[in-house]
Amino acid sequence: IINNNALVNLDGLNKINSIAGYGLTVSDNNSLANLSGLSKVTQVSGAVDISSNAVLQDLNGLNSLQRVNIVRGGGVSITVKYNPSLLDVDSLSNFTELRGPSITVDFSNNIHLTRGCGLYPLLNDLQSCEGCNVTYDFSGSGITKEGILAGGPCGSSTNPTPATNMMFANVTDNSMDMSFTPGENELGYITIMRSFESGLPDAAPVDGTVYHIGNVIGCCTIVVGMGMDTVEHIVYQESDIEYYFDV
Repeated sequence: IINNNALVNLDGLNKINSIAGYGLTVSDNNSLANLSGLSKVTQVSGAVDISSNAVLQDLNGLNSLQRVNIVRGGGVSITVKYNPSLLDVDSLSNFTELRGPSITVDFSNNIHLTRGCGLYPLLNDLQSCEGCNVTYDFSGSGITKEGILAGGPCGSSTNPTPATNMMFANVTDNSMDMSFTPGENELGYITIMRSFESGLPDAAPVDGTVYHIGNVIGCCTIVVGMGMDTVEHIVYQESDIEYYFDV
């Protein structure tokens, strides 16, 4: 996915769960704001290259990525470089497996990247990989391999932060995708509510309570959907009915 100056998202790819062949490249897309369309991708063969995307601030669409596998005897790599707006790589926290005869981890020249805890699981795993030939490059970014390993994984702080960035996508007459960014040390879950006796829900969800579909909140609100994932596909909605969302 290269040199698309008007492309702002990758939403049409949201049914892809693995990528074979020679890997995933998303580069030189000057208007690309997010990677959320890749949120179901769990594995890639060969290489991941996310480079030179001018306005991309995070990698949240890669939140499900777990492994990058060897292909045809070649090396494996993850390259994220020359993304001047990139602030964090928190969504790579599930990425733990990078194996091959030669391994490259390149997060160079992201001038505003100062938060690297999302790479801790991968770097920690590579530390214990006997015989692995690994090349690291964090030059030109505000993170280092040593600093990431010393700081620990995301969420290790005792001070939680709230979920942010509630977003709706792929909206149709009766379905949509709702997503959010989890806070630090605070996972969150999605609750979808619908009023059934009055015009508005009369009570908010109770903190710490796990609701199930059909449960009532207060006197007048029924739960019609929920999920622990950061992206929830919501179906069977009805026209002319108001729905309320909470994380």
